[in-house]
Amino acid sequence: MKRLLILPLMAGISLPALALPPLGDPGFGGMVNLGYAGGEIETNFLAEIDGPDIDLGSESIDDLGSPESEGLAMPVANFDIGYLFSNGRTRISIANDFSDLIEFDRTTRLSLRHDFDSFGQTRLDLLSPAGMATRVYADPYQTDVNRKSTDMETSGVQLTWDGIMGSGFGLEIAMKERDIDDEFSGQALVDDGELTRAQAQQLDRNGDITTVEVGYDYEVDSAHTIRPAIAYVDRDLDGDAMSQDGGVLSLGHTYNSEHLKWLTKISYTDLSGDKTNPIFDDKNSASGFGVSSVVAFPGTIGFLGKWTPNVVLNWADLDSNIDFNDFSMWTVGASLSRKF
Repeated sequence: MKRLLILPLMAGISLPALALPPLGDPGFGGMVNLGYAGGEIETNFLAEIDGPDIDLGSESIDDLGSPESEGLAMPVANFDIGYLFSNGRTRISIANDFSDLIEFDRTTRLSLRHDFDSFGQTRLDLLSPAGMATRVYADPYQTDVNRKSTDMETSGVQLTWDGIMGSGFGLEIAMKERDIDDEFSGQALVDDGELTRAQAQQLDRNGDITTVEVGYDYEVDSAHTIRPAIAYVDRDLDGDAMSQDGGVLSLGHTYNSEHLKWLTKISYTDLSGDKTNPIFDDKNSASGFGVSSVVAFPGTIGFLGKWTPNVVLNWADLDSNIDFNDFSMWTVGASLSRKF
Protein backbone atom coordinates (compact mmCIF):
# COMPACT_ATOMS: atom_id res chain seq x y z
CA MET A 1 0.00 0.00 0.00
CA LYS A 2 1.41 3.43 -0.92
CA ARG A 3 1.60 6.14 1.72
CA LEU A 4 1.60 9.89 1.11
CA LEU A 5 4.28 12.03 2.70
CA ILE A 6 5.07 15.71 2.27
CA LEU A 7 8.87 15.63 2.19
CA PRO A 8 11.28 18.48 1.40
CA LEU A 9 13.55 17.06 -1.30
CA MET A 10 16.53 19.32 -0.58
CA ALA A 11 16.98 20.15 -4.26
CA GLY A 12 17.67 23.84 -4.89
CA ILE A 13 18.94 24.45 -1.34
CA SER A 14 22.29 23.68 0.26
CA LEU A 15 22.80 20.16 1.51
CA PRO A 16 24.75 19.64 4.74
CA ALA A 17 27.68 18.69 2.48
CA LEU A 18 28.07 22.31 1.39
CA ALA A 19 29.11 25.62 2.87
CA LEU A 20 26.53 28.36 3.15
CA PRO A 21 25.52 29.43 -0.39
CA PRO A 22 26.32 32.89 -1.82
CA LEU A 23 23.97 35.62 -0.67
CA GLY A 24 22.97 37.08 -4.05
CA ASP A 25 21.56 40.56 -4.67
CA PRO A 26 20.01 42.86 -2.01
CA GLY A 27 16.24 42.74 -1.59
CA PHE A 28 13.69 39.96 -1.32
CA GLY A 29 14.68 36.60 -2.74
CA GLY A 30 14.84 32.87 -2.16
CA MET A 31 13.72 29.65 -3.75
CA VAL A 32 10.79 27.26 -3.98
CA ASN A 33 10.90 23.58 -4.87
CA LEU A 34 7.96 21.40 -5.93
CA GLY A 35 7.88 17.80 -7.08
CA TYR A 36 7.05 14.18 -6.39
CA ALA A 37 8.91 11.14 -5.06
CA GLY A 38 8.38 7.51 -4.14
CA GLY A 39 10.08 5.00 -1.90
CA GLU A 40 9.75 2.88 1.22
CA ILE A 41 10.05 3.30 4.98
CA GLU A 42 10.52 0.84 7.85
CA THR A 43 9.73 2.13 11.35
CA ASN A 44 7.91 0.99 14.49
CA PHE A 45 7.71 4.46 16.01
CA LEU A 46 6.52 6.93 13.35
CA ALA A 47 2.77 7.04 12.69
CA GLU A 48 1.77 9.83 10.29
CA ILE A 49 2.02 13.48 9.27
CA ASP A 50 -0.72 15.50 10.93
CA GLY A 51 -3.36 17.42 8.95
CA PRO A 52 -4.00 15.33 5.83
CA ASP A 53 -3.42 12.09 7.83
CA ILE A 54 -0.38 10.96 5.83
CA ASP A 55 0.55 7.47 7.03
CA LEU A 56 4.15 6.46 7.80
CA GLY A 57 4.08 3.26 9.84
CA SER A 58 1.69 0.38 10.50
CA GLU A 59 -1.08 1.22 12.97
CA SER A 60 -1.13 -2.35 14.26
CA ILE A 61 1.79 -4.76 14.76
CA ASP A 62 1.76 -8.47 15.58
CA ASP A 63 4.95 -8.66 17.65
CA LEU A 64 7.95 -6.69 18.92
CA GLY A 65 10.24 -7.67 16.04
CA SER A 66 11.71 -5.69 13.14
CA PRO A 67 9.44 -3.13 11.44
CA GLU A 68 7.66 -3.98 8.21
CA SER A 69 8.25 -2.09 4.97
CA GLU A 70 5.66 0.49 3.88
CA GLY A 71 5.45 2.05 0.40
CA LEU A 72 5.59 5.84 0.05
CA ALA A 73 4.27 8.24 -2.57
CA MET A 74 5.36 11.77 -1.77
CA PRO A 75 4.42 15.27 -2.92
CA VAL A 76 7.44 17.55 -2.46
CA ALA A 77 7.25 21.13 -1.16
CA ASN A 78 10.02 23.23 0.37
CA PHE A 79 11.03 26.87 0.40
CA ASP A 80 13.59 29.42 1.57
CA ILE A 81 12.41 33.04 1.43
CA GLY A 82 14.29 36.01 2.84
CA TYR A 83 15.46 39.61 2.61
CA LEU A 84 19.08 40.66 2.02
CA PHE A 85 19.85 44.14 3.35
CA SER A 86 21.55 46.79 1.22
CA ASN A 87 24.97 46.09 2.79
CA GLY A 88 24.91 42.74 0.95
CA ARG A 89 26.05 40.92 4.09
CA THR A 90 22.99 40.50 6.32
CA ARG A 91 19.96 38.35 5.48
CA ILE A 92 16.86 37.31 7.40
CA SER A 93 14.89 34.33 6.11
CA ILE A 94 12.29 31.68 6.80
CA ALA A 95 12.50 28.13 5.44
CA ASN A 96 11.43 24.57 6.11
CA ASP A 97 14.04 21.99 6.97
CA PHE A 98 14.30 18.20 6.87
CA SER A 99 18.02 17.49 6.88
CA ASP A 100 18.04 14.44 9.16
CA LEU A 101 16.10 11.41 7.92
CA ILE A 102 17.06 9.21 10.88
CA GLU A 103 15.88 11.67 13.55
CA PHE A 104 12.96 12.65 11.28
CA ASP A 105 13.32 16.27 12.37
CA ARG A 106 10.83 18.42 10.45
CA THR A 107 11.15 22.06 11.45
CA THR A 108 10.52 25.62 10.32
CA ARG A 109 13.73 27.66 10.35
CA LEU A 110 13.82 31.42 11.09
CA SER A 111 17.35 32.60 10.32
CA LEU A 112 19.66 35.57 10.71
CA ARG A 113 22.81 35.44 8.57
CA HIS A 114 25.76 37.81 8.42
CA ASP A 115 28.95 37.46 6.37
CA PHE A 116 32.09 39.05 7.82
CA ASP A 117 35.22 40.11 5.91
CA SER A 118 37.65 37.71 7.57
CA PHE A 119 35.74 36.13 10.47
CA GLY A 120 33.64 33.98 8.15
CA GLN A 121 29.99 33.46 7.24
CA THR A 122 27.58 32.93 10.15
CA ARG A 123 23.93 31.99 10.42
CA LEU A 124 21.81 31.63 13.55
CA ASP A 125 18.62 29.57 13.19
CA LEU A 126 15.61 29.47 15.47
CA LEU A 127 13.94 26.11 14.89
CA SER A 128 10.23 25.64 15.56
CA PRO A 129 7.84 22.74 14.89
CA ALA A 130 6.66 22.28 11.30
CA GLY A 131 3.14 23.41 10.42
CA MET A 132 1.92 19.83 10.15
CA ALA A 133 3.39 17.86 13.06
CA THR A 134 4.98 14.45 12.78
CA ARG A 135 2.92 11.99 14.82
CA VAL A 136 4.41 8.97 16.59
CA TYR A 137 2.75 6.12 18.45
CA ALA A 138 2.03 7.04 22.06
CA ASP A 139 2.84 3.47 23.13
CA PRO A 140 4.72 1.83 20.26
CA TYR A 141 5.01 -1.49 22.14
CA GLN A 142 1.31 -2.36 21.97
CA THR A 143 0.54 -5.42 19.82
CA ASP A 144 -2.61 -6.70 18.13
CA VAL A 145 -4.44 -3.38 18.62
CA ASN A 146 -4.70 -0.10 16.71
CA ARG A 147 -2.08 2.04 18.39
CA LYS A 148 -2.92 5.65 19.29
CA SER A 149 -0.79 8.38 17.70
CA THR A 150 0.36 11.65 19.24
CA ASP A 151 2.28 14.76 18.11
CA MET A 152 6.08 14.83 18.17
CA GLU A 153 7.53 18.34 17.87
CA THR A 154 11.12 19.51 17.56
CA SER A 155 12.39 22.98 18.44
CA GLY A 156 15.73 24.57 19.26
CA VAL A 157 18.58 26.66 17.91
CA GLN A 158 21.35 26.05 15.39
CA LEU A 159 24.55 27.95 14.64
CA THR A 160 26.49 27.61 11.38
CA TRP A 161 29.94 29.19 10.96
CA ASP A 162 31.59 28.63 7.59
CA GLY A 163 34.88 29.90 6.18
CA ILE A 164 36.26 30.24 9.72
CA MET A 165 38.84 33.05 9.74
CA GLY A 166 39.17 32.76 5.97
CA SER A 167 39.90 29.02 6.04
CA GLY A 168 37.96 26.09 4.62
CA PHE A 169 36.82 24.94 8.07
CA GLY A 170 33.17 25.08 9.08
CA LEU A 171 31.31 24.46 12.33
CA GLU A 172 27.67 23.59 12.95
CA ILE A 173 26.12 23.31 16.42
CA ALA A 174 22.47 22.24 16.79
CA MET A 175 20.66 22.05 20.13
CA LYS A 176 17.16 20.63 19.79
CA GLU A 177 14.39 19.63 22.17
CA ARG A 178 11.98 16.82 21.33
CA ASP A 179 8.51 16.95 22.86
CA ILE A 180 5.97 14.11 22.52
CA ASP A 181 2.51 15.15 23.71
CA ASP A 182 1.35 11.78 25.07
CA GLU A 183 4.42 9.70 25.88
CA PHE A 184 3.04 6.38 27.13
CA SER A 185 5.82 4.01 26.01
CA GLY A 186 5.48 0.66 27.78
CA GLN A 187 2.14 1.50 29.46
CA ALA A 188 0.39 -1.56 28.02
CA LEU A 189 3.14 -3.79 29.40
CA VAL A 190 2.79 -2.09 32.80
CA ASP A 191 -0.95 -2.78 32.74
CA ASP A 192 -0.22 -6.44 31.95
CA GLY A 193 2.27 -6.67 34.82
CA GLU A 194 5.26 -7.29 32.51
CA LEU A 195 7.00 -4.00 33.37
CA THR A 196 7.12 -1.79 36.44
CA ARG A 197 6.29 1.88 36.08
CA ALA A 198 9.94 2.75 36.79
CA GLN A 199 11.03 0.48 33.93
CA ALA A 200 8.51 2.08 31.57
CA GLN A 201 9.95 5.52 32.38
CA GLN A 202 13.27 4.32 30.95
CA LEU A 203 11.53 4.19 27.53
CA ASP A 204 10.64 7.92 27.48
CA ARG A 205 11.54 9.46 24.08
CA ASN A 206 11.34 13.13 25.15
CA GLY A 207 14.56 15.02 25.71
CA ASP A 208 17.43 16.96 24.17
CA ILE A 209 19.45 16.18 21.04
CA THR A 210 22.76 18.01 20.53
CA THR A 211 24.95 17.75 17.43
CA VAL A 212 28.35 19.37 16.88
CA GLU A 213 29.91 19.00 13.42
CA VAL A 214 33.27 20.19 12.09
CA GLY A 215 33.92 20.05 8.35
CA TYR A 216 36.44 21.28 5.82
CA ASP A 217 35.71 22.48 2.28
CA TYR A 218 38.50 21.57 -0.16
CA GLU A 219 38.32 22.91 -3.71
CA VAL A 220 39.83 20.26 -5.97
CA ASP A 221 39.41 22.42 -9.08
CA SER A 222 36.92 24.90 -10.52
CA ALA A 223 34.24 22.20 -10.84
CA HIS A 224 34.82 19.86 -7.87
CA THR A 225 34.66 20.51 -4.12
CA ILE A 226 34.78 17.90 -1.37
CA ARG A 227 33.85 18.28 2.29
CA PRO A 228 34.90 15.68 4.88
CA ALA A 229 33.24 16.17 8.26
CA ILE A 230 33.05 14.62 11.70
CA ALA A 231 30.23 15.11 14.19
CA TYR A 232 29.39 14.22 17.78
CA VAL A 233 25.74 13.40 18.60
CA ASP A 234 24.29 13.34 22.12
CA ARG A 235 20.69 12.09 22.37
CA ASP A 236 20.10 12.92 26.05
CA LEU A 237 16.55 11.62 26.34
CA ASP A 238 14.45 11.37 29.49
CA GLY A 239 14.42 7.59 29.16
CA ASP A 240 17.90 6.21 29.82
CA ALA A 241 17.16 3.13 27.72
CA MET A 242 16.46 5.37 24.70
CA SER A 243 19.47 7.70 25.16
CA GLN A 244 22.46 7.39 22.84
CA ASP A 245 25.65 9.18 21.97
CA GLY A 246 28.25 8.67 19.30
CA GLY A 247 29.77 9.97 16.11
CA VAL A 248 29.00 10.61 12.44
CA LEU A 249 31.60 10.57 9.68
CA SER A 250 30.60 12.07 6.34
CA LEU A 251 32.01 13.00 2.97
CA GLY A 252 30.34 15.50 0.68
CA HIS A 253 31.07 16.18 -2.99
CA THR A 254 29.90 18.99 -5.27
CA TYR A 255 30.23 19.13 -9.04
CA ASN A 256 29.30 22.47 -10.59
CA SER A 257 29.19 23.32 -14.30
CA GLU A 258 27.03 25.55 -16.49
CA HIS A 259 24.25 23.02 -17.09
CA LEU A 260 24.84 20.43 -14.36
CA LYS A 261 25.08 20.67 -10.57
CA TRP A 262 25.54 17.44 -8.59
CA LEU A 263 25.56 17.37 -4.79
CA THR A 264 26.20 14.14 -2.85
CA LYS A 265 26.75 13.32 0.81
CA ILE A 266 27.62 9.90 2.24
CA SER A 267 27.60 9.41 6.01
CA TYR A 268 28.22 6.70 8.59
CA THR A 269 26.61 6.87 12.05
CA ASP A 270 27.69 4.90 15.11
CA LEU A 271 25.71 5.37 18.35
CA SER A 272 26.14 3.70 21.74
CA GLY A 273 23.13 3.05 23.95
CA ASP A 274 23.12 4.36 27.52
CA LYS A 275 21.15 1.83 29.62
CA THR A 276 19.71 -1.64 29.02
CA ASN A 277 16.21 -1.67 27.57
CA PRO A 278 13.90 -3.40 30.11
CA ILE A 279 11.82 -5.05 27.35
CA PHE A 280 14.61 -6.47 25.20
CA ASP A 281 17.41 -6.80 27.79
CA ASP A 282 19.89 -5.08 25.48
CA LYS A 283 21.25 -1.57 24.92
CA ASN A 284 19.99 0.65 22.12
CA SER A 285 23.31 0.81 20.26
CA ALA A 286 23.00 1.33 16.52
CA SER A 287 25.00 2.03 13.38
CA GLY A 288 24.22 2.68 9.75
CA PHE A 289 24.78 4.59 6.53
CA GLY A 290 23.02 7.41 4.76
CA VAL A 291 23.23 8.84 1.22
CA SER A 292 21.73 12.04 -0.18
CA SER A 293 22.30 12.95 -3.82
CA VAL A 294 20.74 15.72 -5.90
CA VAL A 295 21.39 16.37 -9.59
CA ALA A 296 20.19 19.70 -10.99
CA PHE A 297 20.03 20.67 -14.67
CA PRO A 298 19.87 24.50 -14.83
CA GLY A 299 19.03 26.01 -18.21
CA THR A 300 18.76 22.66 -20.00
CA ILE A 301 15.04 22.79 -20.92
CA GLY A 302 14.18 26.05 -22.62
CA PHE A 303 10.40 26.13 -22.11
CA LEU A 304 10.85 25.82 -18.32
CA GLY A 305 12.34 29.31 -18.22
CA LYS A 306 13.79 30.00 -14.76
CA TRP A 307 12.65 26.64 -13.36
CA THR A 308 15.39 24.02 -12.86
CA PRO A 309 14.64 20.27 -13.07
CA ASN A 310 16.16 18.11 -10.32
CA VAL A 311 16.54 14.38 -9.65
CA VAL A 312 17.12 13.21 -6.09
CA LEU A 313 18.01 10.07 -4.14
CA ASN A 314 17.76 9.78 -0.34
CA TRP A 315 18.59 6.61 1.59
CA ALA A 316 19.16 5.97 5.29
CA ASP A 317 19.48 2.70 7.20
CA LEU A 318 20.11 2.41 10.95
CA ASP A 319 20.63 -1.10 12.33
CA SER A 320 20.04 -1.34 16.09
CA ASN A 321 21.07 -4.07 18.53
CA ILE A 322 17.33 -4.14 19.22
CA ASP A 323 15.49 -5.23 16.05
CA PHE A 324 12.35 -3.35 17.08
CA ASN A 325 14.30 -0.06 16.88
CA ASP A 326 15.62 -0.57 13.33
CA PHE A 327 14.90 2.23 10.86
CA SER A 328 15.32 2.54 7.11
CA MET A 329 13.99 4.82 4.41
CA TRP A 330 14.69 5.46 0.73
CA THR A 331 13.18 7.83 -1.79
CA VAL A 332 13.73 8.62 -5.47
CA GLY A 333 12.05 11.62 -7.01
CA ALA A 334 12.02 14.61 -9.31
CA SER A 335 11.22 18.27 -8.76
CA LEU A 336 11.32 21.73 -10.24
CA SER A 337 13.02 24.51 -8.28
CA ARG A 338 13.23 28.22 -8.91
CA LYS A 339 15.35 30.95 -7.42
CA PHE A 340 14.03 34.50 -7.34
